[in-house]
Formats: sequence, C-alpha cells, structure tokens
Amino acid sequence: MPGFGSLILLGAFAGATGSLVGLGGGVLLVPMLHVWLGLDLRAAVSASLVTVAVSASFASIGNLRRRRPNVRLAVLLGSLTGGGALMGGLAARYLSATQVRLLFSITLVGLGAVVVGRGNRRNLLPPEMARRHAFCGLVHEAGKTFAYQPRRLQIAAAFAVLA
Repeated sequence: MPGFGSLILLGAFAGATGSLVGLGGGVLLVPMLHVWLGLDLRAAVSASLVTVAVSASFASIGNLRRRRPNVRLAVLLGSLTGGGALMGGLAARYLSATQVRLLFSITLVGLGAVVVGRGNRRNLLPPEMARRHAFCGLVHEAGKTFAYQPRRLQIAAAFAVLA
C-alpha cells in the first residue's frame, strides 16, 4: 500500500494539473496510482472516480467566478459522460484487468493526439458570433470578451461517452 505522503503529493499534483489543463484528474491519477505506486488498476480507477467529482467541483468555483462555464455545452457533455460512466461500470464487470488497461491506454493516446494536433489554435471570435451556434460560449480575457465555437463536437461527444 502506498504511503500517505505519496498519496497526498500525487493527489495534489493530479488535481492542480487537471484543473490547469482541463483534463479530468483521473487521466493523470490512474496511471500514477497504478504504475508509480503499484495499486491494482481497478482500485486506481475506483479511487479516481471518487476524487474526480470532488476536484471538478473545486476547480469549477474559480471558473464560475470568471464567468467561463458554457452551461449548454457542459450539460450536453455531462449527460453523455454520465451515460458512458454507467455503461463503463457495467462493462467493467466483464473485462479483465488487461482489457481495462488497453482501453485506458487507447483513450489516453487518442486524447494526446487531439491535444498535440490542436497546437496553439483557438476558436476566438467577436462576441456577437455567440448567438449563431447553440453551443457557442463567451470567454473573458484581459478585459475583453470573445466568443468561441466548439469544433468537432462529435469527437468531443464520443470521448465524453468513453471517458
């Protein structure tokens, strides 16, 4: 069993990094618990699921203060993620640890490819463009307001179900 200090450091690192880059802490926490601390994969996934709910709640507070959340988009992706979590929980009963590890690895590689492929491009538009698409949102940076339009929403929806 990992030491308490190691768990605190890993949890703090996963939470801080996840909130900075917008990834669920589980993307970082599961591999760290499993590979670095030797925790059983299913135990690492279970621990991650509990911590993600808590860390997402705290990370959202800062974003709410800055008026960043896109509620329509969050509800859509949250609904898909919830359905995916239910399906994943049922499927996990029938998958071996090796199969779960393989699915987790494929998901991480896919997410990495999307992040790297995206580079430094942003979808910032004039604020009046926010009314043209159901899932457009507003972001406030450096005293200015910009609109953004999610692109490749189908890919995001697929990852939401898989996540």
